[in-house]
Amino acid sequence: MNGGWFLFVSYDLTNSTQLKQDSPDWPEIFRKFYSFVESDGSLHLRPWKYNGDEVICIGAIPETPYIFPLIELCYSVSNKVNDVLGEWQKEHLPKSRYQLQCKSTAWIGEFGKDASNKVITTSASALPFNQAQAKKEDENDELKSERVPLHDFIGPDMDTGFRLSKHAFSRPVTISVDIALILLDLAHTFQENPRLKGIPDRLYLRGWESLKGVWENRPYPVVWYLESPGTFLETAPYEYILQDKWFQGMGTKPDSLLFKNHKELVEKAITETMGKDYLPALLKKFRITDESLINEEDE
Repeated sequence: MNGGWFLFVSYDLTNSTQLKQDSPDWPEIFRKFYSFVESDGSLHLRPWKYNGDEVICIGAIPETPYIFPLIELCYSVSNKVNDVLGEWQKEHLPKSRYQLQCKSTAWIGEFGKDASNKVITTSASALPFNQAQAKKEDENDELKSERVPLHDFIGPDMDTGFRLSKHAFSRPVTISVDIALILLDLAHTFQENPRLKGIPDRLYLRGWESLKGVWENRPYPVVWYLESPGTFLETAPYEYILQDKWFQGMGTKPDSLLFKNHKELVEKAITETMGKDYLPALLKKFRITDESLINEEDE
């Protein structure tokens, strides 16, 4: 596999352990979960690894690095899965006190000879891409995995993505800070584009978290891509609205949580942790100046 830039997306099914204890029909929801992730993302993203209740997808970022549609796709898939989970749970486990949820996280990384991230060919326990080959059921109707050759992706950007996924929540897509800044730059470049100008109002700063081994354990900005904050609050467990200041702020002063209003501090943090040349080089790599290229990708 050649090097280059790749987008990774983790779709993680939460509370599945409790589900397996409560319902003998649990393989059904796993099949639905796998099916949505595989079919809805198949045009641009393909499954790379299956870790039980988590599917990690990968997509090569094209020469025209227009990644916004991929983030929209991730958001759509995540919300469709959550809708299906909710309906299935109402029908099969109406009295359960927990929520089946799909949490999604997206990050990017550059791989190759001169990059800090590397691609290694190995043999590990993972399901192949072809869904028909991927799933085998034994007499207990449990899902198995085969040992197949695959490319493994290793490096600091992968560490960041996996650490960041621990702070994901159902419905919004948790995105790495570099994706957030690339999207803001895209919206700034095409301020009159009806589709892109709304991007800054979909990016929310969830908070700052210390991610083990990332930025020397200094606080890292957790950013959520969220298209419908009103619907999100309606579906959020009431404990969060009662106890979490961020959720309370979404109900009273949502503009204060927009990522664009914290951009200056975020850029300072990146300069201190990654160096002054990191962000300019990143934005130059992903900056698009010809709007016709965007229109071609959207068609």
